[in-house]
Amino acid sequence: MSVWARADLQSISGVPGCPESHSHPVDPRTGLPVHLWELTCPAHEARICGQGKQKVMLWERDGNGGFSQRWVAPMEPAWARSADEIPLTPDQLRAETKRNSLTRRAEQAALAEGITNTRLALEYRPAAKEILRARALGGRGAVKMATCHSCHSDYLVGAVYCPQCAVRVSVPEAADVPVFVVDVPQVSQDA
Repeated sequence: MSVWARADLQSISGVPGCPESHSHPVDPRTGLPVHLWELTCPAHEARICGQGKQKVMLWERDGNGGFSQRWVAPMEPAWARSADEIPLTPDQLRAETKRNSLTRRAEQAALAEGITNTRLALEYRPAAKEILRARALGGRGAVKMATCHSCHSDYLVGAVYCPQCAVRVSVPEAADVPVFVVDVPQVSQDA
């Protein structure tokens, strides 16, 4: 059995049963420490894995959605029993926390944008209902239109936001916004 070291550990000193110290292996081509350090010294493994210490209960999720328990000796905090369980260094933990925070912020911004778009659609809906009602009544109805003060595009009276630039528009009855009436053409059923 072997143990795996956290990335920031450089060496481990001797213990009873193995007086020599072990250091983080180095890649001979680059001279840099290798990414994963696997230690296979039995004396050091016994000390790191908590041999002689009181065992603790470890709860693990099994494949059926339940939990199983087993008694294990407490490990040293910077070591793991497998390469998949290697703990993060403080720098890696800080970077992962920041990355998770940025991801969460991006998700919240996307959610807020979706809510805003939905609100815009719902606030514009009364004017859209007028168009549909005019089309249903023979296709020749009058719909009040106004001109956006920002982008100068036309919008239906009753809309809260301009459909082109999304600027909040004033209510024509309360302000001096010119209003004009547009005939709604009938939509043919053949098309």
